[in-house]
Amino acid sequence: AECALLQASLAVGRQALEEGAFGKAKRCALEVAGGGVSEDPEVWLLLARAHLSLGEHVEAAREAQKAIALDADTLDAYTLRADALVGMGLAEKAMRLLRDGLQRDPDNEAAAAALRRLKRKAAGHARVREELQEAFRLRRFEAAAALCAEGLRLDSDDKRLAAGFYADRAKAYQLLARSRARGETRREREDAAA
Repeated sequence: AECALLQASLAVGRQALEEGAFGKAKRCALEVAGGGVSEDPEVWLLLARAHLSLGEHVEAAREAQKAIALDADTLDAYTLRADALVGMGLAEKAMRLLRDGLQRDPDNEAAAAALRRLKRKAAGHARVREELQEAFRLRRFEAAAALCAEGLRLDSDDKRLAAGFYADRAKAYQLLARSRARGETRREREDAAA
């Protein structure tokens, strides 16, 4: 009877997740896990999805890891953990995890698409970072601020990268303000850098 109750709670949790009631889904999954059904990777996946939907990236990554430990062939857990890692600012680790998952199932389209998306974002960030360094070197502070905005548009979910772009944007505006306070024009700044 208790097993049927736990299964019903799991079904309610799945339904709540689909309806966007993430807190309810989390409570149901915790109830099932606490009820002794902790050997089922689906319970941990449900809990990880609820955590991720609530923006609780560390908890989502931990619960997805539990699902992987229980069944290493559950590729949904790999993609879910990768999403959580990206939210924590660990995009490189997320890419390694997805590569590991794809070694288990090379035909998994969700994992392959997530890896392609991460690679595209990483390439975009690398390009913006290079151009940003060049803009600072050439004392083109307006361009540096614009590049920071572009970097933030590429991916604002990665907290670590976003923090770096926010800091660089603030630095660009600060340097621009100092330059203007000294009465320098854009051409004078750029000529001084050359």
